[in-house]
Amino acid sequence: MAVVNHGVPVDLLESLKETAHNFFGLPAQRKAVYRKEVSLTPLVKYGTSFVPEKEKALEWKDYISMVYTNDAEALQHWPVECRDVLLQYLNTSLDMVRKLLEALMGNLGVGLDDSTIDA
Repeated sequence: MAVVNHGVPVDLLESLKETAHNFFGLPAQRKAVYRKEVSLTPLVKYGTSFVPEKEKALEWKDYISMVYTNDAEALQHWPVECRDVLLQYLNTSLDMVRKLLEALMGNLGVGLDDSTIDA
């Protein structure tokens, strides 16, 4: 399924891609503070699937996982290089997600209960 006319500005999506590219382009020592083994917070985990001893081909992925609890914790713990754009994307996407849930649930004859949605 693809969502079109979703209300997330194209320039925000481009900025999100650029921000991710910039984060992964940082020097290894800058990203290392978020490695899952040493991260000071459970909200941010950086890692890689590359294990030279096990790899026959040089194919791997680097990843970062950021858990959202609230804006204050995200601003405190998420990498400064990407937190502002990610929060903007998250907040912009919430409107789209709500509309999508309303449409899907409405087609099932179920109403959306705002008290169960924890943004």
